[in-house]
Amino acid sequence: MTDLRRPRLSLDGEWRFVADPERLRSVNELEDGEPIQVPGCWEAQVLRPYRIVTAWYHREVDVPEDWEAGRLVLRFGAVMYGCDVYVDGTRVGGHEGGYTPFFVDASGVMRAGQRHRLAIRVVNPLNGLDGYPAFSVEQLTHAEELEPDLPLSEAPHGKQTWYSSHSGPWQSVALERTSDVALDGLSLRADPDTGRVDIGWRLEAGRATPARALELAIQILDPEGECVAQSRSPLTTDSGEVQVTVPEARPWDIGQPVLYRAEVALLERLAHAHDRRHAVREDGTYLPVDDLVRLADARMYVEKTGLKTRARAIESLDDKVRA
Repeated sequence: MTDLRRPRLSLDGEWRFVADPERLRSVNELEDGEPIQVPGCWEAQVLRPYRIVTAWYHREVDVPEDWEAGRLVLRFGAVMYGCDVYVDGTRVGGHEGGYTPFFVDASGVMRAGQRHRLAIRVVNPLNGLDGYPAFSVEQLTHAEELEPDLPLSEAPHGKQTWYSSHSGPWQSVALERTSDVALDGLSLRADPDTGRVDIGWRLEAGRATPARALELAIQILDPEGECVAQSRSPLTTDSGEVQVTVPEARPWDIGQPVLYRAEVALLERLAHAHDRRHAVREDGTYLPVDDLVRLADARMYVEKTGLKTRARAIESLDDKVRA
């Protein structure tokens, strides 16, 4: 199948960091700050990193000029713990949870060929602790005073009160150009005994095309790149599961690293299709093949004989085609 990987611009590298422990700053009043690397946590990069529950990351983003029309999506591997995402001062989304990937649709504010200012407001209540291990109720209560809107007790954590937290975008950040409708990820389970492969799928939020107008096309390729199983089915929901069976599936083993590849594509489903050969005229009109043959024959006759009656036949046929 055709390579349909999304155009992707990595946003890893140097950002600017602005600590906001008193929660006084706004997205439109950020100073330049100090350099910081993404992915990474500010505890490993800032001189005095503790008791900073709220902080800002910002940088400039140049969207490639040659990106085709579609949705522009900011994709985050993980941000510890909660965050709000801004583009040119406008909030475009947010997330809570420090260990899971998420994306934000920035299509409404970002444009191909333009420079934008991207900012992230990060809140991590676990960084309110400045001594470890932290067991006492007094320590935890004092830390919660730094961020009452997101209490430490509500942030899922395990042994994070035993040792330093890791705050900020500690996984990669990227800008992607997707189609108006796109897949949000796949899950695969394979049975080596039967060759059955269960493929779970779901559509991204913010799509413009109803699920009922789409088809899911699947191909399973063997290690040699040959298609060994395929499926094509209409969609009726935003998520689901499809089964395909690989005949005589070869199991993976040490010394025999057999890997199959699943390629999944979304296709727009047509209610009706019609196939007919045609040509395109210089004035943009479409000319069916039968009329094209007659028109070519008439013009050829005029060129050879110069008969005006034949020329009038061409004009009549031209009018018919345009109509």
